Amino acid sequence: MSVPVSINNCDFSSLRLMDLRSVGDLISIKNQEFPLLVAANLRPDIIGHGAGIHLESVSFPKLKYLDLTADKCHITNTKAPSLDFLHLDIACVLPGSDYEFFNQPYSLFIFQNVCEFLKKIDVTKLKYLVTRLLSDDIGFETLIKDLDLSNLESFHVFLSEEYTDLCGELIPFFNGPNLKEFKVDISKDSFDNLGNLSEKLEPSFPNLKRLIISSLRSSFKIRGLVHSSLEDIIITSVDTTYNIFTGHFENLQRFCALVHIFEPLEIGTSQLSLNLSAPNLKELNIEGHSLEVLELFNYKHLKHLQISECDVNELIGAGLELLNTLVLNKNSEIALVNINAPNLKILETQFAPDANIESFKLLVGGERINDTDVITPGVSKLLDYASGIPKNVTTSHAYDLKHFTVSDIERSIGSLKNQEHEIEICGQIKKFRISAAAERDEESDYYTGGWHFTHSIETEREAERLIRAGVRPRV
Repeated sequence: MSVPVSINNCDFSSLRLMDLRSVGDLISIKNQEFPLLVAANLRPDIIGHGAGIHLESVSFPKLKYLDLTADKCHITNTKAPSLDFLHLDIACVLPGSDYEFFNQPYSLFIFQNVCEFLKKIDVTKLKYLVTRLLSDDIGFETLIKDLDLSNLESFHVFLSEEYTDLCGELIPFFNGPNLKEFKVDISKDSFDNLGNLSEKLEPSFPNLKRLIISSLRSSFKIRGLVHSSLEDIIITSVDTTYNIFTGHFENLQRFCALVHIFEPLEIGTSQLSLNLSAPNLKELNIEGHSLEVLELFNYKHLKHLQISECDVNELIGAGLELLNTLVLNKNSEIALVNINAPNLKILETQFAPDANIESFKLLVGGERINDTDVITPGVSKLLDYASGIPKNVTTSHAYDLKHFTVSDIERSIGSLKNQEHEIEICGQIKKFRISAAAERDEESDYYTGGWHFTHSIETEREAERLIRAGVRPRV
């Protein structure tokens, strides 16, 4: 049964939040003032059958956020001078509506009939615009060029498959001198070249700081992208795809290549070909991809490197003088690691239980690391050979790189196969390994013995003293 909601000349002098979801097909508010209301959500439940919202002679003096969801709406003589965010999921704004109402917010979210709506409002004050383009919005890429969006700071566009099938693989661009963030969501099985991205990005958005490209069902292929102001790039795609990214970014601070994983799959099923020129890069995060070789030779400002759930044959980095944190975790499979990081402070590892690590070499040189600094050398390819059950184990804190403790991730370890690793401090190679004799302290979940050091501690007496010290900091 359809029951319309009608509000007329009621007292809402103390109301601050309103979430009105009608069980009928109409929400009607007339001759009403909401003096303290700051957020409102109006939504008839029977969407798709002519459900409507009618606002007439309504005053919202302090309203900041308004969400209108319906098939149609009619708004007259309604004021919201403080409105910042307007979320519209409306198929049709009825004739006779006062479009001045829609000119009030600084942030506008439009999810239906985008072209028709933008033609009738003043967009010059907009700072944040979110649009979803459907088949009815063909021509948007032409319309947006004629709009005055000179004050826009953030633009988020969702390209539906029905839209891209009709208009081609073209990202809509416009003159955006003050745009700082640009986000593109793509919903299509194959979206290979991202159309005009490489050609139009910098000329259209010269002061852009952040670029986000999210591919919900397809791979991405971005070649020759250049931008001098970009500081942050985030690329996300689905699993089981082949992705390409090449480009030069003089001021890029962070680059992330991530994968949406909807169900458990093998590690690194998404292939990535990466050729990134970014001399000022500070953070690199790669997740869920498969790479033959990741070479880091021209990243002298890199401070944080994270490889997660990746299959990498070789990870090589030279001259990473400012690298502070290296994270190789979450089931990464890396065959060879050779990193030279003079000032590394933190190393976190959690390799896949069946990882086949051929070589793990970490060079840490330069000034002596203080007692207050932390470095966590990782142990790979750990297996309980008695039961055949793989275990994930990682080392914990290391004080002055002399004392090591081990935490058991899965809280059950039988015997550990010896694994040697190297750390270079002040020009001297320090080798260490965990022996099978490690004993876990049940109360602290830390191993207090069983370490075997070679070439790192001068005397057995010092080694025994370190083991007896039993320092067990919590991670």
